Amino acid sequence: MQEIQRSPRKPFTVTFAADVADSGIMAMGLTSAFAIYLPATLSNPVTLAFYGAGEAGDIFLPIYLSDGSLAQVSTAGGRIFVAPPELFAIPLIKVTSSVPFDAVILSKG
Repeated sequence: MQEIQRSPRKPFTVTFAADVADSGIMAMGLTSAFAIYLPATLSNPVTLAFYGAGEAGDIFLPIYLSDGSLAQVSTAGGRIFVAPPELFAIPLIKVTSSVPFDAVILSKG
C-alpha cells in the first residue's frame, strides 16, 4: 500500500494568552498533524490548555482527549510539542498559556 504524502504548510505565528478570549485562533482545517515550537526564551515551565470550536462564532470549549483527560500539557521552552491526534479533527483551536507568548505553529495537510 502506498502512503499518501502530506505537504507541509507554511509556519504561522499565533498568540497564546492567559485567557481564551485573548488567544489567537488556529484555523487548522484539513491539517493532518501540527506541532508547536516553544521558544528557548520560555525558561520556566508553561502549561498549555487547548480549546476548540466547530466554526466561526462558536464558543471555544475545553478539549478532552479520548482517555477523558483534559487536553493540556506542562512543558518548558526550547522544544517542539507535537499535538495529540485527537486535536486534528477540530477545525478551530485556541491555546491558553500560563505564560503568554507568541508560538510558531508547524503543520502539514
